[in-house]
Amino acid sequence: MKPLLFVSILIALTSCSTSNYPSLSEAHINCKKWSKKGFEFHWLTEKNEKRSLPNRICKYEEEKNQFIGYTYNKVKKDKVYASSCDVPKNYVIEKIFNF
Repeated sequence: MKPLLFVSILIALTSCSTSNYPSLSEAHINCKKWSKKGFEFHWLTEKNEKRSLPNRICKYEEEKNQFIGYTYNKVKKDKVYASSCDVPKNYVIEKIFNF
């Protein structure tokens, strides 16, 4: 009897919508708000020009109806890296924005 109850609960849970946001645009807006709470990190080009990127980015996954919030974990806010090769290449998933 317990396995039948477990299966019934599992089916009920998987048939429900698990969206965090009611629409694509709201999920996108909230992911952008989240990314703006990060910072930019910098490095120097071969011509000694300063370049920058945000440490947080949002990527859209159409198949799963979600935006994924990635963070560059190992970069430091106030450090200017000598070149793009010196920037740690370590993006990790920090947050998921479903709709």
